[in-house]
Amino acid sequence: MISVLDIETTFTKDGDNTPYNLSNKLVSVGVNDEYIFFNHDEFTGDIRTSHNELQSILDKTTLMVGHNLKFDLSWLLECGFKYEGKVWDTMVAESVLYRGQRKPLSLKECCKRRKIGIKYATLENAIDSGIGMDKIPINDLETYGRNDVAITKDLYLQQDLDYKREENKGLLPTLELMCEFLITLVEIERNGIYVNPSTLDELKKALDEEYSSIKKKIEITVQEMMGDRPYNIGSPEQLSKIIHSREIIDKNDWAITFGLGTDESGKKRTPVKYPDHTFRQIIEKKTRPVQYEAGVKCNVCDGAGIRRKIKKDGTYFQQIHKCSECKGEGVLLTATQKVAGFKVPIRTQKNINSNGGVVSEANLQYIADRNTGRIKEFLEYLIRFRQVSKYLSTFVEGIKTYVKQDDMLHPHFSQTNVVTGRLSCSEPNFQNIPRGDKLPIKRIIQSRFDNGEIIEMDFAQLEFRVAAFLSQDSQAISDILEGVDVHQNTANVIGCIRQDAKAHTFKPLYGGFSGTEEEKKYYSWFKKRYKGITQWQDKTEDTAIATSFVTLPSGRQYYFEGIERGTWGGSNYYTQVRNYPVQGFATGDIVPAACIDIYNAVKGMRSRLINTVHDSIIIDAHSSEVDHVITKLKKACDGITQSINKRYDIDFNIPLDYEIKKGHNWLDLKQI
Repeated sequence: MISVLDIETTFTKDGDNTPYNLSNKLVSVGVNDEYIFFNHDEFTGDIRTSHNELQSILDKTTLMVGHNLKFDLSWLLECGFKYEGKVWDTMVAESVLYRGQRKPLSLKECCKRRKIGIKYATLENAIDSGIGMDKIPINDLETYGRNDVAITKDLYLQQDLDYKREENKGLLPTLELMCEFLITLVEIERNGIYVNPSTLDELKKALDEEYSSIKKKIEITVQEMMGDRPYNIGSPEQLSKIIHSREIIDKNDWAITFGLGTDESGKKRTPVKYPDHTFRQIIEKKTRPVQYEAGVKCNVCDGAGIRRKIKKDGTYFQQIHKCSECKGEGVLLTATQKVAGFKVPIRTQKNINSNGGVVSEANLQYIADRNTGRIKEFLEYLIRFRQVSKYLSTFVEGIKTYVKQDDMLHPHFSQTNVVTGRLSCSEPNFQNIPRGDKLPIKRIIQSRFDNGEIIEMDFAQLEFRVAAFLSQDSQAISDILEGVDVHQNTANVIGCIRQDAKAHTFKPLYGGFSGTEEEKKYYSWFKKRYKGITQWQDKTEDTAIATSFVTLPSGRQYYFEGIERGTWGGSNYYTQVRNYPVQGFATGDIVPAACIDIYNAVKGMRSRLINTVHDSIIIDAHSSEVDHVITKLKKACDGITQSINKRYDIDFNIPLDYEIKKGHNWLDLKQI
């Protein structure tokens, strides 16, 4: 039996509608032709009767259909309902059909594109105004809920027909994988991640202290280099002045000269390129040196920056005015003949924007790496200051925001945000955690069990192995079979340590070719060594230009609308046609399949699958099950190639290597 389902819940003031917030409640469930209430102000029935009625329907259901079904299924399972059938998420199904195109995937937008009736705007207005679902008039809510179920059913029926069309049949394995993976993701989210609050507080304290210390050092350096005028290092324009010692004379003229931003009509300007010697001349002409400014205390306001007028009787008026003499600064600044700042030349036209010199982290790091002394020290402090600021706001405060009353985090995973099919994560984002030497945030993630262990399985060089399989490059296959350390090869060519080389190793897989001279040397070396990969990339681009499509061995497809070859030889989707197949098959197809296998392997144990990040899978193992989990994990990993071959009817002839580590927290893991 196919059941189309949609649920309504309460939500907190900050918009949290998850079942992991204990103040939230299940309000109602629309399923097929039934509408069942649970927690509503006007509902006078028995919740136990409602529960039994819905469970009876679920017991007969073999395929559950819903839009953003992971949300609905999570709520049902958290409320004690049981369901072990298959699922069809109409949001996921729509994203697969759109083949990597970015389209709005809300139920409303999907139905609008397909000309299916949409919700009642009056109720949407009530929801937008913050009225809880349990407060909306019960008849209005039922009408709204039934309509949701009806349009979801119509959307499903249209999608079902679409997937039966000849041109879409090849997408079915991808849809089946993603819907099966959805069930695994529900369990990962429900299992949650334990955060040790005391360790988190210790980390916050350490970062706060480092933040204050670095900020003070930066402020002292800025004053020494620039004088007594206050400078805001958070301003790209002011930071450019500090580093390059030059300021733009006329910002509008500057923008027109280099073709930056938009013109008066709002049309984007075309960038204007200049030869290097001309570029340097323009910089000299369009900018002027920033002068060092010395300050003395304002004698009008006595350095206070404010003034209060005196009444006839000699008392002060209550209103306070900014000192007009020093403009509220408390000091009077005098320009000297000395040039302020670090006097770093702007390298190339790529390093300018509307504010002057580009002050991105990559550009600051480039300058720091090629200088010594005060400028190097200042930039390294500045880079670290930015990192610490981001770590505090994004990770420390982010985790504090989303951790629940029981010290558990339940990150939200999305299968549809990344066009390649790779997962994204929010609330908080655990997909882009910095390395432990930069931020030991993983140390706060510990086992919920007494003496439990965090166990992590990591695929080794998964993207490289996928590229070797897709291209059947003989040198790549040979290097994999012989255990060649590809990261060390990168380090040897570029001339850096192995850890720093990792960022560059796989850049050529995604069409990257720009960088420093040393990096360009490596990218050229990579293309020559792995000619088969290079030829496959070019052939993939040719196919995309000829057909607008790229198809993976799994059947997943990407559509490149308006792709065409440029005069320079490559296409306007040069990076995407190289990136999508590798990333998509590696982390959109193989990793989810592995997650499903590993979830099934540990299902029924006290140990829990708690996270997946790119090409790694993490388990919180109960103390009595650690060895058993490792045994099951090894068996599942050893069988992944066979599982992939069976799922996609292919012969994946590249060994998938992996490593397993364990420890008392997610950071301090030791390889088994």
